[in-house]
Amino acid sequence: MLLLVLALFSLARPSMAQKPVLRFLTDSVCFGQPIQAVLYCRHDPSEELLFPDSSFNYFPFEFVEKSYFPTKTIGTESLDSVVYTLRTFEDTSVYVLSLPIYLFKEKDTLRVFSNQDSVVFEPFIKVSSDTLKLISNTNLLPLQTDFNYIISLIVIVSFLVLLLLVYLLFGKRLLQQWKRYRSRIAHKQFITTFDSLVQAQDLSVEKIERALSLWKKYIQVLADKPYTTFTSSEIATQLKREGLKKNLQSIDAAIYGGRSKAMASEDFEVLRRVAIEEFIETFRGDRT
Repeated sequence: MLLLVLALFSLARPSMAQKPVLRFLTDSVCFGQPIQAVLYCRHDPSEELLFPDSSFNYFPFEFVEKSYFPTKTIGTESLDSVVYTLRTFEDTSVYVLSLPIYLFKEKDTLRVFSNQDSVVFEPFIKVSSDTLKLISNTNLLPLQTDFNYIISLIVIVSFLVLLLLVYLLFGKRLLQQWKRYRSRIAHKQFITTFDSLVQAQDLSVEKIERALSLWKKYIQVLADKPYTTFTSSEIATQLKREGLKKNLQSIDAAIYGGRSKAMASEDFEVLRRVAIEEFIETFRGDRT
């Protein structure tokens, strides 16, 4: 087909023409697809021609490859031709191209450009439909969550290290504060319960026994000694309180000897004061 086109051009223009001719073999091109163009020139057999190679700028096209055809000489005219394979990625509607040849004549080089030939852009989607509708799908799909064991392990270890540091730096002080807080609560509860027993109008033997037992248990907790198993004399000796032995014996007499309960109430006031003094000495600086 190419030889036929060249033959027609030769018949149409029998006279020698130095201007080269460029023709695209198609009239349209798609984006990025190859297209072929032929560049040929008629010249005197004594003249030497040079066609553009891969280093030439074919903008708006890019060079892919080229194919040479042997020189055809008929009489006093020679014909040289090259078929170029090109492609384009430029965004335009019409692509225009003109290529030169280099004519070596005697000791001079002459650059002669061909005519400009053009092709049109052919889109992949030729007709756009106005009836196209987007269908929305709002159904959410549940995503499976993976448990990150490494991050969890790092968090747990960091938390344990933090607790250890807090304990080493402030553990002893915090424990002391907690012990004092619980002791103050226990002391207030003791005073409330003790007063409710010994300040009753109907102070019975049962209430006197309960009040004395409550007082011994509380003093035992403060001093960390088994006061509940001690006799009145032993308790007075351990606490070293003046007159305490007499008060304890007076309470014992109210329980076992029928002594006046009114006098026992006065003795309980002494026990209450002793409990408060023991609490203050045990946790010096705290107040009831």
